[in-house]
Formats: sequence, structure tokens, C-alpha cells
Amino acid sequence: MNVSTPDRCLLCHKTKQIRPAGFRQGYKQVGRDPLSLSWWECGACSGWFVSPVPTPEEIEGHCNRANYNDPSQARAIAQGKDLLQRRVLSQLASWVRPGPLLDVGCSFGEFLLAARAEGWAPSGFEPYGPAAREAAQKGFDVRCEWVLEKAGFPDKYFSAVTAIDSFCFAWDPYRTLQLFHSLLQPGGVLAMRVTNKHAILNLARFLSLSGERRDARLTAILKGQFHSIGANSLGEILRGIGFDQLEIEPFATTAQWNTLSLGTRTAYSVAQGLYKGTFGRVNLSPGVLIFAQKES
Repeated sequence: MNVSTPDRCLLCHKTKQIRPAGFRQGYKQVGRDPLSLSWWECGACSGWFVSPVPTPEEIEGHCNRANYNDPSQARAIAQGKDLLQRRVLSQLASWVRPGPLLDVGCSFGEFLLAARAEGWAPSGFEPYGPAAREAAQKGFDVRCEWVLEKAGFPDKYFSAVTAIDSFCFAWDPYRTLQLFHSLLQPGGVLAMRVTNKHAILNLARFLSLSGERRDARLTAILKGQFHSIGANSLGEILRGIGFDQLEIEPFATTAQWNTLSLGTRTAYSVAQGLYKGTFGRVNLSPGVLIFAQKES
């Protein structure tokens, strides 16, 4: 399949430095063969991204098979993230007074409940219809659209925007970060939990020959996300958009420590030792929290 080279990076919006990333992602579907997605690499920010992005119908076909969209799993997943959610809310309260909060990718609304209990006035955005409807039944304003700009939230309204494990599924990540910025009040704070897989992806690509084996290996690491970039590079993009205070925290796990696999615990432990040993200069933690404050 011939796919034209994108004219700009979807992560940093730079032009003329785009090249193939050297693999294709198998994007699983319900009831049919996986899609083969083209990945590209940016020479400016070193980020990787999918282009073209699947259609909404194809994304829904993938979402329908994901356990995080299974209502029977919603409470268990939320309980696993309880410590992370409390950490996010505690940190947010140290940056800005609780007020209107938008949770992007709110799923079934468990984080909205936690935020409300801590004095926030939360709303939600969720592209997956069944999850959005259940979150709305919990008493929240939850907008269901495939892209955030169609949700109709007012600019400069929210004290905080949260995106916990949802930013990696944004179709146009640079535009999404701009929207986060525009939705925040002056001095408002963006909080994201993101997977920090870029170094591992680069290593896996380097250690495998081009072809089906590499495609399968990187697909397994990506788990359905549409882009990948190092945490520090993402921080620079946020600063360029207009966030003037930034903090990147390692060791952001999404499940209780004793429920993680041995491999995952080892990866976090080694990354934490490296982070401390380099006085924070090297952050390879598999999951990180990013707090970014909009200029006042």
C-alpha cells in the first residue's frame, strides 16, 4: 500500500523532517482482520505517529474489544488506579484551587466521582458512547464526540484539565494540546498520565529486522496508541504551546504494585534507580505524570 508522507509532524507540527518509522502497526478489530497502520518519525522532536489515522468506525471496532471499555471491568480498573488518581488530585490542589475540571477520556466516570469528592466541579469528555452514557448517569456533564473540539466546552473555563492514559489515543496530538491550553483559565493546570515507552520502542526497533516480526513486537508494546514521544520532548512542545510551568514525575503506575507483572516492576525499579542516580536527568519510567500550568 502506498501512503503519502505527511506534510508535518502531528506531535510538534514541524515540517519537512518526516520519514517512515520502519514498521507497521497491527490495529486489531472485532470480527475482521487487523488494520495495518503506517507509522512515521519526526526528525525535529524524534516522535513517532500514525498517518493516516483510522476512521471512527475502525477505532470503535478496536475499542469494542478493549477491556478498559468493558463495563464489568470498570470498577476493578478504577480501584487499580486509585493511588494514581489520588496523587493527581493532591498534586493539582497544590497548583490551583479546586474549581471546574475537565477529564478527557473519562471512561465510566470513576475519576469524576473521586474529583467531586475532593471539591472539584468535574465534567467529562469520552468518545466511546457506552462509557460516556454511564458516566453521565452518575450525574456529570459528559460530552460524547470523536474529537474534543466538537464537544462545545467553553474556552478559558476550566481550572484543570486531566488526561489519564487518554492522550496517546488523540488523532492530532498537537492540536489536542492546543485545545487543552485554550480550555484552561489563565493559571489553570493540565495533568496527564502518559506511557513513556519511546526508549523501549526505539530499542525494540533497533534489535529486530524490518518485517512481520518487528511489526508484531512494536504493536505489542504500543497497545493501540497512535503516537509515541519522549517525556522531555513532550514537555518542550507544551512549553512552546504556552505552558510556562512544567513538572514531569516518574513512577506513575496504573495498578497496585503487587498486581504488576515481574517484568513491569523490574522496569519501574530500574528506571527509578536511573532517575535518582542521574538526579532526574534520565527518566525512563514506563509511566509518568506531567503537570503543566498555563501562563497567568
